[in-house]
Amino acid sequence: MSNPGYFWDDWVWIFKGKEEAVRIGRELGIWWGGYATYAINSLPNPALAIRWFVFIFWGASSVLVAKFFREEGWVNSPTAFVLATLHAITPVALVRYQTSVAFYCLYIACFWLGALIISRNFDKHRRLFALPFFFFSFYLNSLLVLYVLLLAYFFFRYRLGPRLQISGCKDLWVMLRGKISDVQASFWVELSVFIKLNAIFVLLPVIFYVLKWVTTQHSQMYADYNAIQFSDLIWNAFQILPAFFKAVHDLLAVAFFGSSTKGLVIAFVISYFLLILAFQGRELLLRGIGKSIVLACMGIVFGCFAILPYVLVGKPPILTSYYEGRHILPGLPAVLIFLLGCISAGLALVRHDRVRVQAGYVLISCLFASFSMTSMFIGADVWRDWIRQDAISGYVKKHAKELSDVGTFIMVDRTSGYRVGDRQIWNYEYTGNLIYARGGRGTLGVDVNEYRTWGNNELLFHDGYYRERYNISQYDFSARHVFLEISNGDYHPSLGIVFAISAHSLLGRGWEPDAGKIFDIALHQESRIYPEMMESLRVLSGKLEDYKKNHGYYPLSNRLAQPGSVSLRPDGSIAPIPLSYTDTVGGGADKLIDIPNFNLKPGFVYYSNGQDYKLIYRQAPDYDYAKIAISKNSDLKNSGYGFWTEGAKRW
Repeated sequence: MSNPGYFWDDWVWIFKGKEEAVRIGRELGIWWGGYATYAINSLPNPALAIRWFVFIFWGASSVLVAKFFREEGWVNSPTAFVLATLHAITPVALVRYQTSVAFYCLYIACFWLGALIISRNFDKHRRLFALPFFFFSFYLNSLLVLYVLLLAYFFFRYRLGPRLQISGCKDLWVMLRGKISDVQASFWVELSVFIKLNAIFVLLPVIFYVLKWVTTQHSQMYADYNAIQFSDLIWNAFQILPAFFKAVHDLLAVAFFGSSTKGLVIAFVISYFLLILAFQGRELLLRGIGKSIVLACMGIVFGCFAILPYVLVGKPPILTSYYEGRHILPGLPAVLIFLLGCISAGLALVRHDRVRVQAGYVLISCLFASFSMTSMFIGADVWRDWIRQDAISGYVKKHAKELSDVGTFIMVDRTSGYRVGDRQIWNYEYTGNLIYARGGRGTLGVDVNEYRTWGNNELLFHDGYYRERYNISQYDFSARHVFLEISNGDYHPSLGIVFAISAHSLLGRGWEPDAGKIFDIALHQESRIYPEMMESLRVLSGKLEDYKKNHGYYPLSNRLAQPGSVSLRPDGSIAPIPLSYTDTVGGGADKLIDIPNFNLKPGFVYYSNGQDYKLIYRQAPDYDYAKIAISKNSDLKNSGYGFWTEGAKRW
């Protein structure tokens, strides 16, 4: 909560003016989002403001979820308390404290507030107060799906016409035993009454999408961001139930293996005695095995609906991922309800009352201990993550004069224990740190692994929209490149040190180690040999063209091959024979008198079947740079650059 840092795409937002922030919000389909984000970023400390924003609304959603299920009679008061507490301290999806995900918490709180209003006023006009809260919650797509499920729940839950009311398993059995014709007649009458009385609620999603369509601005970046791949639709649909159970498994795995044994024991003892004091030995969970099983089944149905939109677009919740864990947030209550239902059902089989009650306290204390301690340890990892980022910014500030002409900083992160969840740090986060350190919009920061994967036509360099979006509108790729290599220093900040740093941060002090160095940072230049190599290749290419004019074909790359044929390996690939004096035919060596020694590793390689050729410098040490600087001459297949004819392009 006290971490002053920015993570992930926070950096994309904090440097935007009001006009651009509003435009981005409209492109995302949230017309008011840009105004809200700009207002938060205009505060003296936006990072802390967004974290308290999340804290308040996540806590509110926890209380509202528990209150709703208590009002509907699915859980008792102690179980509702357990549900609310587990929801509030869950260790997954810490990314919810970042700008782009923070509003998830607001949407979820609005949804459950609307559900609670309807629950208390189902047959009264006061239920209309729920409309604006539901409308607001629809900006999180999965909540729209849950809204449809909620309407279906209320339809079957409350009698409005001459139809049976389903409030339990007995009512469901009575319905199934009745005549199908009678059931159908009652069903349609009841549905008609329900729609008439709740027409505005039924039409609300339509109204929402019309307004969203009117207020959304076209975006080349987000146009197909959540597009459904219909070729994968059926397969993805079958993954919904497995994805839910995997989320349950991952939640427990993260919770129980995310902290130390000592911490778990201490937290367990504290949780156990606090629960005993709070509830005076009363039973915490449901007693009936039937009701417990129904609660668990409700969790499964509710959870599958909550993750349905994400699974259909191929983005299931992955709770072990720092980023993808956010997709479980709307369905987290379902996961917890399923767990509590299963625990209650298991304890219901215990005949001895005292043993059953104490076992409930022990199991719930285990969950409280694991959730709270893992959240604490992950929070400490987030602090360490920020400390590493801040160290890089501090290094750039300290060496500002030496690095004044650098355009690209390539980060080589050799640290261990400083990336929360081993997350990938993308270019816009490193770039944001560098802008924070030196200002302007002409600096790019990128992890060395991402840098190596960029292709010839990377939009970030060639598209003005992307350059503006990611704060590099003035960036020049040809400017100086350097590597910043960061590794662990003399000591690693322990949990106690992190708590001390956190306390100092709340008092307005920056983090400063008392002794030793936390990191070692080294600077290296990126070598560029491609101009020299390309000049040599250009000379050779010209001589190859002269040779063809005189002989009608290019020198063969294998003296055994005939003009027009291709020398192949057993696996079918073209045999790369380094060009040398002895490997040419028909006196070609005399015509290529300036050919250098080709026994370099890596070195020049020549392929030719007589009609086409490829002449490249393969496995070039500066290929990562050259593939962007001279994209037309870069050869992705061979990690090099050079010249070739059209027919040899894919060799």
